[in-house]
Amino acid sequence: MLQLNDDCVRLVIKLLSSPDARQLALTSKYLRGLAYKRAHEDVEVSCEEQTRAYCKYMLGEPRRMDFLRQFTLAYATDVKAETVGLLAKVLKNATGLHGLNLDRIEGLLRLDPTLGHAITELPGLENLILHDGGTLSIDLFSRLRSRPAYVNHYHSLGELHRFGVDHTPLFTSPALVNVSCLCINGFLAQELGFLSENRQQTSIYMDSWKPLPQLQRLDLHNTDAPLRQIVRLFPNLRILSLAHVRDVFRSAQDIEHWQSLDYVLAQVGDIYTWRIKCPVNCLILQYTVDRIQKGMNERREYSTILWAIRHMRPIILSLDMDLAAPPEFWHKFARKAREVKCMELELQVSGEYLRFWKDEVLPILGQFLDVLCLKISVEYKKPESSGRNIQPERRAAEHGGGTIDGVDAPNDGEAVGNGELGEHSNQPIESDGEESDYEEEGDPDDDEEGAGHNAEEETSPDGEDTPDLQLFRAVAESLYSPIIRHVGSARYVCVAYRHPGDISSCLGHLEWWHTACASYGHEAHKFPSEVADEMRCHASRTPGSAEVVFSFPHLACEADDDSSDCSGD
Repeated sequence: MLQLNDDCVRLVIKLLSSPDARQLALTSKYLRGLAYKRAHEDVEVSCEEQTRAYCKYMLGEPRRMDFLRQFTLAYATDVKAETVGLLAKVLKNATGLHGLNLDRIEGLLRLDPTLGHAITELPGLENLILHDGGTLSIDLFSRLRSRPAYVNHYHSLGELHRFGVDHTPLFTSPALVNVSCLCINGFLAQELGFLSENRQQTSIYMDSWKPLPQLQRLDLHNTDAPLRQIVRLFPNLRILSLAHVRDVFRSAQDIEHWQSLDYVLAQVGDIYTWRIKCPVNCLILQYTVDRIQKGMNERREYSTILWAIRHMRPIILSLDMDLAAPPEFWHKFARKAREVKCMELELQVSGEYLRFWKDEVLPILGQFLDVLCLKISVEYKKPESSGRNIQPERRAAEHGGGTIDGVDAPNDGEAVGNGELGEHSNQPIESDGEESDYEEEGDPDDDEEGAGHNAEEETSPDGEDTPDLQLFRAVAESLYSPIIRHVGSARYVCVAYRHPGDISSCLGHLEWWHTACASYGHEAHKFPSEVADEMRCHASRTPGSAEVVFSFPHLACEADDDSSDCSGD
């Protein structure tokens, strides 16, 4: 290492963690200066004892604080007021700090308000993450001297502020003038109701908030903000991530939407609430976790998926479903997804449904789809709903009537959603004109007959599920041939193994993925992939896929970058 020039040495030392850099500083006199600086650049502490010791160490020699660039305080449940005061002194002198991540920030500010003053006086913050915040942490933004590019405020809706806090100081703060990525958890627009008893007037109050045209990415979790206001506040948004969203103001369906979005990640229930009508390059749809609270049943879930594909017209589609969808759904799905070029679908390892999917669904997909890249994720862990009947032709509605293409409106007086967060939109998603009645023979009570069809799981001595590679190999080998036979447009095919644990160690046993597979006069390449990013990389490098537009490099490699190593074929 001593033979390397200074630039290379700096790059190598930059890769070291703070503890490793500290050890290097103690063992090498030649590298001590660079290693000493690196040891103080990025620091993470937790608990009272560790935080106190670190603060006393830093205050013992003031020049150490000049090197601090990133500071993280995690699991700060037992930090005392005296230690918070010491931390405030450290931050006050860390004028070169670029990133700050504080846990339990509201509690820390209550213990010692000088911490808030130290945070607001930091001149060069680029990333600011505040967990378990509340009124005090929100108020910091009105006094913040820095102009960060990344802001993440997490309000847990816990006992401290059970009903939310007023986020007006955040959204009206001059500190957000340069923000390009904003992550908000727990923004309840209904908390603005103290300004007026009339909800409509409360929504109009948000009109005074100035738009943030520079914002590119927005993550919204546990919010009831109206879609109309979100579109107005962030007109140039490109990336949108949603989880557990509501709209207490019942935004009209004819509101103005974004012209287009590069990336949307959302649960199906969130799309049912926020009916986004604009082209989306990459759409990641996850199953609704809180179906009952969101008023979602299987029919509404299927209908919302179809509605989203029709109105958002994705080029890249990842569909994560824990339901055994019936043939009617796949027929409508295939017809609406004709613009999709890269597709990821998740299946359950369930013998009977797997046979149905190969024999019935694949021919349907092959008839209508024109995908270049197809990834099938096989779910190993038995789903919670595994006791349901997995025979699609016998599935009946769980919650009464409805339509699969036009979501049924709730009955009069029916509460849709979590009352704690306010009322949800009860407006139905309109039908697209195709046949919408969805009826099947059978009785919901027959669902018990399908129990027990899931593949036998292997359990480790400690009770946790362990990967069954032999089972997965058999499933994958049984899927490749019918996929290539029926989906003739696919240039790249992947059967991925999905397991709740870390599956990276399993990949070495699956080298046979790398081989080319020719069948029925059509050749496709198998490739290993755990995430959809690699699938998108393959599609971007496929000849004839110029129409697939990839808008930002962290979602996919550039199509013309031959040096990118994101393929596995």
